Amino acid sequence: MKKHLFFVTGNAGKVRSLRNIIKDLGSDIVVEQIKYKYPEIKDDEKIETVAKLGANYCYKKFGKDVIVTDVGLFIDALKGFPGINTNFVLKKIGVKGLIKLMKGIRNRKAEFRLALGYAGKKGSKIFFASVHGKIAEKPIGRRGFGFDPIFVLDGQKKTFAQDPTLRDKYGPFRICVNKFITWYEKELAKK
Repeated sequence: MKKHLFFVTGNAGKVRSLRNIIKDLGSDIVVEQIKYKYPEIKDDEKIETVAKLGANYCYKKFGKDVIVTDVGLFIDALKGFPGINTNFVLKKIGVKGLIKLMKGIRNRKAEFRLALGYAGKKGSKIFFASVHGKIAEKPIGRRGFGFDPIFVLDGQKKTFAQDPTLRDKYGPFRICVNKFITWYEKELAKK
């Protein structure tokens, strides 16, 4: 019997990425999307807290095993900005606005952090991962979402928006999903 997992997000691209990663891992878990904008409670500087509170909120609302994600782009030269407020900043000034803030700055190092929060019959759990990279000089690529057009993973030459397979193979989402699926399938086997 296949296990259904519900990903609470309005972003269809994230759902496609999750399905691709799960397929690559050889899992038969079926992912369904719940399009819902849950409240993101940002009471500290950790995306892990935001993901945990979001997952617990969604589990109480829907009564199904759910996962949510929260991401942050932490730019060295901007003292970690936009950090946990990345989604808000992208909505207000976009990637072009972030590039404008970086004008003339040589240190373009950045960290992409992601937390995957699970809540369901097995309790709640957080999975965290991060990767390092740099901010591109200008937005490049059309196949990504969020800050994909300006993030270049260490050791790569293309942005995630130029080559989304880089994000799906080496990004923090893949790392978190791998950790989660390993844990979740062990929990399911305990029945």
